[in-house]
Amino acid sequence: MPTASNPLFLFFFIFFFLSRASESLAVSSSAAQFNNELKQQDNDPFVGFNIGTDVSNLLPPANVVAFLQAQKVTHVRLYDANPEILKALAKTKIRVIISVPNNQLLAIGSSNTTAASWIDRNVVAYYPQTLITAIAVGDENLNVTDVVVLVTESGWPSKGDSKEPYATVDNADTYNSNLIKHVFDRSGSPLHPEVTSSVYIYELFNEDLRAPPVSEANWGLFHGNSTPVYLLHVSGSGTFLANDTTNQTYCVAMDEVDGKMLQTALDWACGPGRANCSEIQPGETCYQPNNVKNHASYAFDSYYQKSGRASGSCDFKGVAMITTTDPSVMKAVYFPEARE
Repeated sequence: MPTASNPLFLFFFIFFFLSRASESLAVSSSAAQFNNELKQQDNDPFVGFNIGTDVSNLLPPANVVAFLQAQKVTHVRLYDANPEILKALAKTKIRVIISVPNNQLLAIGSSNTTAASWIDRNVVAYYPQTLITAIAVGDENLNVTDVVVLVTESGWPSKGDSKEPYATVDNADTYNSNLIKHVFDRSGSPLHPEVTSSVYIYELFNEDLRAPPVSEANWGLFHGNSTPVYLLHVSGSGTFLANDTTNQTYCVAMDEVDGKMLQTALDWACGPGRANCSEIQPGETCYQPNNVKNHASYAFDSYYQKSGRASGSCDFKGVAMITTTDPSVMKAVYFPEARE
């Protein structure tokens, strides 16, 4: 049992402190309303996301936070205490778990001074502007019984090597979509159907800089630039993850792809793929700008929409990607009046 002389006591104390400190926000009517909303979040089961940063094209922290807010994500877990992300999360309603990495446990566990310094540097410096609600001590450790369960990592990879045949987009979509539905349906577990554990999905972004096997870099729901790796089927889960298959999505040509590869894919889409390519013919509405990337994006999306946005219908041998945003090229293609 932790005592005041044990450095890890500071972490158990901070759990208690963080769970009680939000009560001090109730100093005005607006603060009281904010406090009540936070308490309601604590009472309801939720789906959060692990956010790793081994990503080559990760959005800047401010953009990551804007993306989280657009997707109605309310809970995140960081593998460390990334200062830039913690600063960007200030004054939002997003609740944050920070972590003590395994390589820091020994030093913190053997020194009160080191433990206190860690708390000052990684918690006190940001709280309460950033809603740090808990500290995860170590990673991939979760052998404890008879405690309330918070699932901090659960997910499925969308891609693997030859020895990982079940790491597929379809399996990842099925697992994570059903996991999200399970939480929001409050289905509980076979042993305790009356209790629904909250879950942090592993993970928000593909960490493409992770070492092999291939699956290690492909657990994310989104690429680092916020485009989805695949589209979840979570209709009925409120506004959470707004950009799923119930909303407008597009299939476009990827950046920096060889022009000959794009042309080959374009020819297939307009030929055997039977995409509607009439609007990109000379003189037609979407002919301009006259380049293979623009024309390919139009043809790819025509095929993708015609296929019912089915899984695998936006690939074209790796030169296409799904986007849920409305980039300028798509305005030119689908909304020609926007150019006027």
